[in-house]
Amino acid sequence: MTIGEQALHEAFVEFTHLIDKNFNFSPGIRASGLFSYILTPKQQDRLKKLCKQEGWDVNQSKGITITISNIKHVLKGRKKKDGLTTLECAQVLSSSYSKHSEIALNKGRHEQAFILNAKKSVPIKKSSHYCAVILQVSKDDLAQVTAYHTTWAKIKGITGR
Repeated sequence: MTIGEQALHEAFVEFTHLIDKNFNFSPGIRASGLFSYILTPKQQDRLKKLCKQEGWDVNQSKGITITISNIKHVLKGRKKKDGLTTLECAQVLSSSYSKHSEIALNKGRHEQAFILNAKKSVPIKKSSHYCAVILQVSKDDLAQVTAYHTTWAKIKGITGR
């Protein structure tokens, strides 16, 4: 793991723990977001091709702003529905937002794509899972809808492998 990858992972872990403990962030941070994940050139290229293929406005964003509400949504959904720990929720996020993640169409959803890590599985709930984020795609923005862990079978269905 590179220094940048380690720093991104640590940022997700730290902020996920703070949000889970209802830390009181400043209004400026609440308004602007915590940090941004910058897409790799390959991810940007794949997203542009996907937009053209689907007839969407071609996305011009280079990154995804990670907000308090993004992480709070993952904590609420994954802890309550799936019984994940706070650390496992952070792992889902940090694994998804990776230079190794690929962009894929969220079939049946208008202007939605996946950023998913189909290369590296992570231990969650005592078994190996892959991690994905669903993104809402528009011309000038990429916004996280949700994030979750999944099986290789689901990854195969998404990627068509």
